[in-house]
Amino acid sequence: MALFIEEGKLTLSSTDTGTITFSRSTVPKVVAMAIGDVNVYVESVSTSTSVIRTSAIFSGDIHYHVINNE
Repeated sequence: MALFIEEGKLTLSSTDTGTITFSRSTVPKVVAMAIGDVNVYVESVSTSTSVIRTSAIFSGDIHYHVINNE
C-alpha cells in the first residue's frame, strides 16, 4: 500500500464555495487552508471531488492536499 499526496491551489473570486477534482479508488482525506481573514473547511469528499467552503465571501487562493493510501 502506498501513500499518495496531491497538492494544489483553488482560486476563488467573490464566492464562498469551490470544487476540486481528482481520481482515487477510495475516499481520501482533504486538508485546505487560505492566507487571509477567512476560515476554510471541507464540506464534502468523494472519490472524485471535494467541495471546499469559506466562512465568508472570499477572493484568493486556497491551498489543499488530497491524501490517501491506495
